[in-house]
Amino acid sequence: MKTKSPESFLFTSLLKLVLGEQAAYVFGILLDHKRLTLPQLQKMCKMKMSAVKKSLVSLLQLECAVYFEETNFITDKSQTYYSSSFSGCYKFLYANAIINDIHRDYGELHAAIVQQVLVNGHLTTGEYLKNVDGAAQAEETEKAFSILVLEKWLVPIDELHFQSKYDLFHKVYQQQTAIFNAENKGKVISQAKKLQVIKEETRRKHQQLMGEDKVRSRLFQSDSSSMFQKVNPDIPLTFSLDRYLKRLRSLHFASEARHKVGEISSRIYALILNRLEAKSADVENPELRLEKYLANVGQSGVGLDPRVVEQIRGRYELKDQERGMNITVSEVYKELVRNGEKFGVTIASVKNTIADPSLEFGRKRKTDDHSNGFPGVKKVKIEVDEVLERLGSHDSDDENEHDDPDNPDPRIMSTLMQHLKLLAADPKFPFLAETDLGQFHVPYTRLSPILAKHVFKQYVKAIIGPDALKVLNCIEDKRLTDEKAVSKLVLMKEASVRNILSRLLRFNIIELQEIPKTQDRSAMRSVYAFRFKPQPAIEMFKKSILFNMGEVLEKLEQYKKQNKILLDKVNREDVKGREQELLLPSELKQLEQYYEYESTWITKLGRLRTAIDVFEFLTA
Repeated sequence: MKTKSPESFLFTSLLKLVLGEQAAYVFGILLDHKRLTLPQLQKMCKMKMSAVKKSLVSLLQLECAVYFEETNFITDKSQTYYSSSFSGCYKFLYANAIINDIHRDYGELHAAIVQQVLVNGHLTTGEYLKNVDGAAQAEETEKAFSILVLEKWLVPIDELHFQSKYDLFHKVYQQQTAIFNAENKGKVISQAKKLQVIKEETRRKHQQLMGEDKVRSRLFQSDSSSMFQKVNPDIPLTFSLDRYLKRLRSLHFASEARHKVGEISSRIYALILNRLEAKSADVENPELRLEKYLANVGQSGVGLDPRVVEQIRGRYELKDQERGMNITVSEVYKELVRNGEKFGVTIASVKNTIADPSLEFGRKRKTDDHSNGFPGVKKVKIEVDEVLERLGSHDSDDENEHDDPDNPDPRIMSTLMQHLKLLAADPKFPFLAETDLGQFHVPYTRLSPILAKHVFKQYVKAIIGPDALKVLNCIEDKRLTDEKAVSKLVLMKEASVRNILSRLLRFNIIELQEIPKTQDRSAMRSVYAFRFKPQPAIEMFKKSILFNMGEVLEKLEQYKKQNKILLDKVNREDVKGREQELLLPSELKQLEQYYEYESTWITKLGRLRTAIDVFEFLTA
């Protein structure tokens, strides 16, 4: 699997640790051949049918595979096809981070519930309550389930959940094609017009099919005696990867704001993101995915039109400004009072972080009589002293005041407004956008690709050097330029620029284009120009990171096999907790080295995974 694709190498290595070698091998075969029936899969795997079926059940349950039942209308026979799915693989990849985030935000009980859901793939409330003792504990568990469902961390599953999305789309397309041909039999219609009508009907029917929510109406039970909404104990729930991707997006936005704007502003920004997170648009755009499907159907797939992509992005930018997605200073203040401590920011820490002259210090002072002929210098000194004096007096006055959400301090409101304006000040990196006077929204759709490109450039700077970033920015600014022009613009020697360009080409970060100067297109007389396209470069870099993550897992597995005898001894029941007594000094040293090695490589895996957060999910 290592030589086939980075995704295959990483996910088969991951599934080998979680489900075993057989399930990982079956997943790899499905990933390579895209779509197989059970007999075809068994033939490819060269395993017993019972083993293939067991592996498929595990993969389907954990969302690492999907199925689709296709009916032949001529023979009236149905055939089930199986395909690989990355949803479950990403849940395993982020499992530790997911559980830690839930534990930090909600508590140990909620984290335990999410952990069980991740391990089993899906779970009903009734099944989980069977292992809970006591009525009080059962009520707490039901309340925890209710909170997780209301916050959209757990979502109900229906009959379409385990089916292939593309196969569902293709079925709708075939149905609409058959309906159109039957209704227009004998009519002369151009192929272009026919395809356009079928695509429109397919788009409408597919959106209607995927938008149906038959389960959600039965998700909660009506119980007048309960203080909270109880989840239906018979409906299976699964963890929502889309919801967690929103959390990752918020974390990366807040982290970048800390580097660009400052510590206090970034924490206020994290508060805003936390408030809007659940209501924000999905990270993965389902409308764009549907348009990609539609662009590749018919007799000749022409690919996705860039204008269609821009239209979809425009619609999603408007969704970012919808009612409920805007936030005002008073709402930020209430959120600060309610949840500020969780994000490391309080009213006291916000005070006096930005001096606002318009609030109290806007009055012009008269010229001081004791200026000694230097009114400007003396005036500045007196104003600064007065500002500091007033700030100190405000601090002393406010020490005994309580933070009241209904009666906020005007100075705090003014400071918060300045922080919001600071976050919205840079048009090239708009953390916030001012919709109306005093109203702000988070431009998720605009900011995500900007962040991805910025992070990619920072990796270029770290790996190749600051001069490489300077050259890359120059090429991007000029769109298409040659070596001499770059060296003049960046004020570097041609030899240095040539060396940097060769390294950028080696990493596929820039593209090379030959521009002939003669009619015979002689290479000796040609000029070579360079251009930078972010999407292909980021895609190549993402694949490199996926491969490196696979190598990290492979190294961990190899080192574990090398220390198998020692680890088996440590995991014995009679040895657990008594390692210092029962193990030899050399074994204790070897065990310490093993744990250090494991900790080092798991840390590296986490750092690589942070890059995947951006390059896999925030580039569209």
